Amino acid sequence: KEEKEKVVAKLKGVACWGGSNTVGYVYANYIDFLYEDLKDMGYDLPVENKGVKDESTVDILGRQGSIPIIVWENTEINVNILCGTKNPGVNPCSINGVKGTLFGKTSEEDATKTSAFYFQREISGEKVEVPAGTVVQTEGSDAKYKDYINIIWLERKGWSTPKELLEQTEKFVESINGKYIIIGLSDGDENTNKEVDKLLEEKFGDKFINSRKLLVDYAKNDMGKNTTESNKEKIAKGIIPSNLADNNGLLSVTGCKVLSKNVCDKIKTLGCLN
Repeated sequence: KEEKEKVVAKLKGVACWGGSNTVGYVYANYIDFLYEDLKDMGYDLPVENKGVKDESTVDILGRQGSIPIIVWENTEINVNILCGTKNPGVNPCSINGVKGTLFGKTSEEDATKTSAFYFQREISGEKVEVPAGTVVQTEGSDAKYKDYINIIWLERKGWSTPKELLEQTEKFVESINGKYIIIGLSDGDENTNKEVDKLLEEKFGDKFINSRKLLVDYAKNDMGKNTTESNKEKIAKGIIPSNLADNNGLLSVTGCKVLSKNVCDKIKTLGCLN
């Protein structure tokens, strides 16, 4: 017990980065189960949910800090701007030395895009000029997270080719101190994901979890008389069946539990708890 407490004190926690699957439903996300699974092993580690609904992989890495969020054009921070909601991994942030909260206005044309950004100062002060190219120092880019166990669940959006997604993921790995897990795409099927799964597995080896294949294999082993014909067809194509995920690859409670168990086992076998 004493040794495990020392490990917990040194590791600080687990940071789980991602989009809709990471933030989860109201009633389910894998992070809650992961915390309990680690605790059952004797490691009472904080497990932080850094998920934001509908984000692309680039958005996620922007919050995390490995692909910097940059001010696009010259602007200024006024004496005070009163508005804002928190965004895990972004806030509190700092722009040109001014601390505060950054939030976005959702586009009326596309709810997954941001039409404008606003900044709320932590403390009122003099007007500050912000030149184009200034990097937003997000909460997620704080040096403390480098020593966490970092987990990222990749998204379908934010990249055009498997190679581009691989390059983005490599930037994530380069920004931390070696204890990480990459969770691959949960949507799609065996054919559509073949190239991207192959690239990620070859590059990251045991640190890569193919979430789609993991849950399809689980479903194969769990098939029985209650398995619907529709789910049998999905399983045959390498698609996660409807009892484990919806058509967009968003996991059910059972799906979250299966993934969490696998992530927990990875954390242990990869030596992250040593």
